[in-house]
Amino acid sequence: MGAASAEAAGCPILVVPLLIPVPAGPGRHIISGLDHADLALLQDLAAGADRPPPRTA
Repeated sequence: MGAASAEAAGCPILVVPLLIPVPAGPGRHIISGLDHADLALLQDLAAGADRPPPRTA
């Protein structure tokens, strides 16, 4: 599983659930759709922000 590999490597994971629910976990950042993944969110994740604030606009 890709998420398990990313978690083991300590990488942040951007999750957009589609067909199955994805449980919360360390390093997982769950958003409702890719339209919520703006540049600021990706920069926060790359910089190692623990839990960036949700972006809804």
